[in-house]
Amino acid sequence: MQGSPITGKHGKYWMADRIVCRALNLACPAIKVVRTCALPCTLHSPRETGFIKDGDLMISGHFPVHTAWIDTKYLYTEKNPPLTCSSLKGTLWTLTGQDHPILNYKCHPNVPTAIVEDATSGTSAAMATLLGVYRYPQVSYSASMSSLSNHFLYPSFFRTLPNDAMQSLALAHLISYMGWTWVGLISLDDDYGIDGSHVLKQELYKLAVCIAYHESFGVESSSKRIQSVANIVAQSSVRVVIIYSRDPFVSMLMEYFVERQDTKRIWLATTGWSNSQMLLTKLFSHTVMGTLGLSLHKAEMPWLKKFLLNIHPSTSLPYDIFIKTFWEIVHNCQWPEEYSVVTNGTVWCMGEEKLVRFRPSAYEFDEFDFRVYHHLRKVSFVNRMGEQMYFDHHGDPPAYFDIVNWQRSQDGTIQFQKVGWYDARAPLGKEFVINTTAIQWITGNTEVPLSVCSESCAPGYRKAAQKGQPLCCFDCIHCSEGEISNQTDSSNCFPCTDETWPNEGRTECLPKPVDFLSFEEPLGITITCTTIFSYISTVTILCVFIRYKDTAIVKANNRDLTYVLLGSLSLSFLCPLLFIGQPHRFTCLFRQVTFGVIFVLSVSCVLAKTIMVVIAFRATKPGSNMRRWLGPSVPGLKVSACTNLQLFICIFWMLYCPPFPERNTRIKIGVIVFQCNECSDTLLWCMVGCMAFLSCVCFLVAFLARKLPDTFNEAKWITFSMLIFLSVWIAFAPAYLSTQGKYMAAVEVFGIICSSAGILVCIFLPKCYIILLRPDLNTRGNILSNRST
Repeated sequence: MQGSPITGKHGKYWMADRIVCRALNLACPAIKVVRTCALPCTLHSPRETGFIKDGDLMISGHFPVHTAWIDTKYLYTEKNPPLTCSSLKGTLWTLTGQDHPILNYKCHPNVPTAIVEDATSGTSAAMATLLGVYRYPQVSYSASMSSLSNHFLYPSFFRTLPNDAMQSLALAHLISYMGWTWVGLISLDDDYGIDGSHVLKQELYKLAVCIAYHESFGVESSSKRIQSVANIVAQSSVRVVIIYSRDPFVSMLMEYFVERQDTKRIWLATTGWSNSQMLLTKLFSHTVMGTLGLSLHKAEMPWLKKFLLNIHPSTSLPYDIFIKTFWEIVHNCQWPEEYSVVTNGTVWCMGEEKLVRFRPSAYEFDEFDFRVYHHLRKVSFVNRMGEQMYFDHHGDPPAYFDIVNWQRSQDGTIQFQKVGWYDARAPLGKEFVINTTAIQWITGNTEVPLSVCSESCAPGYRKAAQKGQPLCCFDCIHCSEGEISNQTDSSNCFPCTDETWPNEGRTECLPKPVDFLSFEEPLGITITCTTIFSYISTVTILCVFIRYKDTAIVKANNRDLTYVLLGSLSLSFLCPLLFIGQPHRFTCLFRQVTFGVIFVLSVSCVLAKTIMVVIAFRATKPGSNMRRWLGPSVPGLKVSACTNLQLFICIFWMLYCPPFPERNTRIKIGVIVFQCNECSDTLLWCMVGCMAFLSCVCFLVAFLARKLPDTFNEAKWITFSMLIFLSVWIAFAPAYLSTQGKYMAAVEVFGIICSSAGILVCIFLPKCYIILLRPDLNTRGNILSNRST
């Protein structure tokens, strides 16, 4: 971990790491510390500087103090010079005590028990490779590269900050927590950016977050390449862009967005630049405000602040070789003996200056999280801030990140505001604590901005992937008939059960309406009224015939058959009542049987009357032997034979496959058809076929006898009645087969009423007219005179 740069006449210096060396004396007063301050990879040839202080227990420290590359300007007009690195030289000097070290040889007796080492992952990896051979404990305070967690390659490496894999995991969960599913990714083309972005992409894939683009750049990238990355970002519809990088590279990229005045992106920062000092100026503020970043956890350490403010040359010299340079930078003064050239306005360092008068931000007290304890593999303790600390089997500490928001202040500069944290030690689902209302978004609104490729699909729709596009890009398609989706962004629609059906919006399944011919509906009421009227009319005619049973017209037309026929017709008019209302087991079992037997009884009576008319006229001819068929028992035998045949079919049907009530959910969409399942269509049509056969025979006989001379000859009226009967039932068959539900029952009821009414009207209405309105024609003489003619 590095502190804030302090600007002086020698350029910029990073003093936080230097201060940690001194802080260790306070934390462990019984431990004497060896400090070896090695310079990491720089553009200039480095020189390691350090000092040793003997003690009972030796701890070595390697800290970068001067980082000249921060002020370097890359012109991108020529290839950058190669970087040099000699960090291993300081490590070997620590282990051997020689300026020109010889491996496996040491010149001083007190070898360090542990090494607190460099800030960058690259040099840490190089040092860890060497120190792992000797099993020297190495504790890093800033190296976050994920590969350093490999204890097979780096068996003695520990660190006090989470590795990049945990950072990537936390960043992915932050994106998912905010509801962002369409993001862009820019990464640095070094180990930090390559490894970190690889893990991040894997975690985003698990969370169903799509990456619109992944571009990389680095220190050796040309201006054309950086401009190309900026163009890709600007042309994309992505609102949220992750930059997996470190400073100063992010600053170079942001300059292009400042030029474009691009103020609509939400930048997500990694720990490498989430607290960047280079982007806090007014120049960048309109572009980077609203940035969310993961920052290494900061804790209040008031005792450390007190110690640091008490640093003074009088207590640190002569062993502290850095205190004089530090004093010059902080107080902007010069020690007299250090300079031979004096200019006007030179301020001399007197050693009496007080650090307390300087701004606290120069020290960044809350960035120091290093502590070193023995037995690092098994260490577990609660620090002074009440936080549980330990190293896992990879040598990593628990992952804990602060979530910071870049907020633009009134003076135009950027301030870091902590808005939450991520704690991997928390229970599952509670790792994130974030106050979204405290976030200042670049949009100026308080709501979390959206970053999606496609708008969410409302309930009642499902997502359909767009061809050639990531999964986050989709079309919303209305659920198919019979299916619903009750969640936003549902990938599939789900069918309703057999008893339910979607509502109009197809968001929930509702009970299906039950369809049957009800007494309450208009159709049912009409049929019921017609049935009752027809029944009363038939019974009235029967009463008329009974009342005038001794008249000529009643006697001439076989009174007994007439009574049976009228009785069967009255019952047939009541049969439709079995087809109306909610089906039950009883009604389903007997409605077709009752209709079939009664109708055959009616038709057989008509057939018997027709045959008796023919026989009566044949018997009047001289020498005819037809008189023996005129007995009173003959019509009854004919009616019984025909009716018994139909009765046998019906009984067999009831025993073999009886009808039953059924809630049919298949024949009509969205409706439960409550009907009677006839079980056997073959036997149903056998019953109807028997009735049709008798009707056809009756029609043929009546048609042949229609011209017989008789005033009251029934043959021609029977012919009309059978013609109506056959016409109705011929039309009934296709109509019955083409309808469903209650209308199927209505068609059958229509056939019953019409065919029965045809017989009643054609056969009995003329007789009632004569009986009631023309009694003068209802005489034996009138009948005999017509027969003789």
